[in-house]
Amino acid sequence: VSSTTHDGSVPVIRGLGHPRFFPRDPGASARGRTVRGRGAGSGLKLVGRTPEIRGVPDKRVLVAEDDPDLRRLLRSVLVSWGYEPVLVADGLAAIEALCRPDGPPRALLDWMMPGADGLEVVRRVRAVTSGRDLQIILLTARDRPDDVVEALEAGADAVITKPFDFSI
Repeated sequence: VSSTTHDGSVPVIRGLGHPRFFPRDPGASARGRTVRGRGAGSGLKLVGRTPEIRGVPDKRVLVAEDDPDLRRLLRSVLVSWGYEPVLVADGLAAIEALCRPDGPPRALLDWMMPGADGLEVVRRVRAVTSGRDLQIILLTARDRPDDVVEALEAGADAVITKPFDFSI
């Protein structure tokens, strides 16, 4: 897995299996690992503690991807890692799922998809769920530094560029 940073603070992770986002055991923590992200000089704990529902780790991950093959692949990988994927095919369905009070605590969003693109989803969801611990990761082929900065300023926690691999 390789990481690239822009100005020393923008996480662009090349491998989806990076433990900052998805530790192989959903009940485990990332041992307090912090990456730089939104906000000048702020550190973000992306997985530091796993959200819980009635004392049980919440293993749900929303996957918003319009490509059915990639959606199935992401589902298979997440299931093999012990997560419970919630699959949607467009941005409007992602907004609806994430804005619910009992919505998934993590999301993988394609940047370009029908209904609403990933940036629109991030902006709208962050506006409605400002007090909720929600980790949002954008998946995209766009890897220009300006695109990554735009995603983080919109409220994404990180950007994972395609193509990616699932190894650590």
